[in-house]
Amino acid sequence: MDNQYFFDKGLPKWPALLVKGESVTKEQAIEILIRTDDLEFSCNEREFSSELSKIFYGIKDSDGWSLRNKVQEQLGLDWESACDYIRKKKYEVKDLDIYYLQNSRIVSCWIGGTKGWCDWNGNIECSNYNIGKWPSIEEVYEEWCVIAKEFPYLNLRSQLMNCEAYEAISDDGENEPKPIVEFIVKDGKVEMVEPTEQLIPMTDIDISNRSEIGCTLEQFRQAVDYTKAKVAKEKMKAII
Repeated sequence: MDNQYFFDKGLPKWPALLVKGESVTKEQAIEILIRTDDLEFSCNEREFSSELSKIFYGIKDSDGWSLRNKVQEQLGLDWESACDYIRKKKYEVKDLDIYYLQNSRIVSCWIGGTKGWCDWNGNIECSNYNIGKWPSIEEVYEEWCVIAKEFPYLNLRSQLMNCEAYEAISDDGENEPKPIVEFIVKDGKVEMVEPTEQLIPMTDIDISNRSEIGCTLEQFRQAVDYTKAKVAKEKMKAII
């Protein structure tokens, strides 16, 4: 089957995402989590978010949504210069241009707390949240291609469901829960196949231990420094 066969398939507004793969090292996880985060630190833990912004951008921003305005105000920049400043800071860690497959293990205002398909220990798995809204299979495929190219050591499988996560758990939807497409990410490449069975069971959100904070400030600082150094080294190799 060619890719267009899968691209022509439709997805619900908020399809559940399943991922299961081989664990990566803690150093690899650090790079993945920094480079696949949106790095705008939006959550209800305002003081913590502000400290994250101070570490990464050199300014205090307590909500993430006003980042550009705060850069303008605190650094005395116009709008365009503020946007350039933010892009430059993200470029230092080679932040990936992805949306649906971001990890949010630093902070997250999601009801289930921090989330993602990778965690700080290097575990590659997720089974309790949706992506959206209205993603296309082609868009998700292209994002997996970006991720696979940047992290060729990844060896994982991922599926998108025909329903939201809660529907797959409660069987509360109109249709029988089942995967629509499966992505195989390995050796820097991505292949799509027809799913033969659901990759892993969906899991319910545990709100009893919910936390919007996924790491310490020192852990974040070290992760940023590590990623900046690694990216700078790779850029130097490319020049030489």
